Amino acid sequence: RVRFHRPPSAQRDVSQALRRRRARGGPRRSRVRREVSLEGDGTAAATVVVRVAVVAERGGGVRVVGLLAASRGQTLARLDTPGAAVGVAIAGNGRQAYVADDFGGLSVIDLSTLSAARVTATVATSGYAYGVAATAGGRYVYVAAGQGGLDIVDLLAAGGPRVARTVALGNYALGVAASADGRYAFVTNSAGTLQLIDAANPATAAVVRTVTLGAAPEGIAVGPAGAALVACGQAGVKIVSVATPTAAAVVGSLDTRGRAWGAAFSSDGRRAYVADGSGTVVLDVANPAAPRAIGRLDGAVGSLGVAVGPG
Repeated sequence: RVRFHRPPSAQRDVSQALRRRRARGGPRRSRVRREVSLEGDGTAAATVVVRVAVVAERGGGVRVVGLLAASRGQTLARLDTPGAAVGVAIAGNGRQAYVADDFGGLSVIDLSTLSAARVTATVATSGYAYGVAATAGGRYVYVAAGQGGLDIVDLLAAGGPRVARTVALGNYALGVAASADGRYAFVTNSAGTLQLIDAANPATAAVVRTVTLGAAPEGIAVGPAGAALVACGQAGVKIVSVATPTAAAVVGSLDTRGRAWGAAFSSDGRRAYVADGSGTVVLDVANPAAPRAIGRLDGAVGSLGVAVGPG
């Protein structure tokens, strides 16, 4: 089950990109900015049922869409957020969504009752929030906070969610993913690098590895088999071995022939999906050093991201 979304663009000239964002104000008719996260029922992975998608629609706020038979495709709730919703992640328990809200920081949404979803907290981030990743433990959320770097948000802090630590990266943080155990954050930035941050102890979180990609990164996904897939625009995709984070390195690459914007892995990590502007390229990445295209899912022009549900 494949869903399309559009993540925040990662332009080399960040100041120019920000000016374009301000000029747009909201989504254009031909290319609506959307990022989708899928939420399951918390059962074992083999039997998980995806019941809802949460869609970040920039100027349109956030939309909660039903995926079960009784409500498939229906908008169950729509919320305004303080900023411009450009990224979204869902907690492992399915009860909260976290929205990267551009100049509005981070918004926390209660999904306990889908038809009455509501914003329960907002967090001022160190810079514009462009990407967000939930962690396995459920206490912390990672936010790619533009010029601020990586913000680690403590959801259980006394007095409500707040930034527990900001890790300065020296460049604009544009995208973020978390390792399966939540210990590491993987951040793409405007310098064309992937930075790995060890946040086992958030109070002392620090960069432990910087990987040069040789291209401007867009979306990022981390698979279950120790690999990260970075969509790098016209340069295609880069596959980075992150099994040993302190020795992470690019091990493979592939020209997808379009402009690679977003990426996702299958549940077993053997296949990857890359949204390249006019559809989705399906990759065999069983051997990360020699990825190959094995198919294509046609989509509308403007397909700039992809998420894969379980099953």
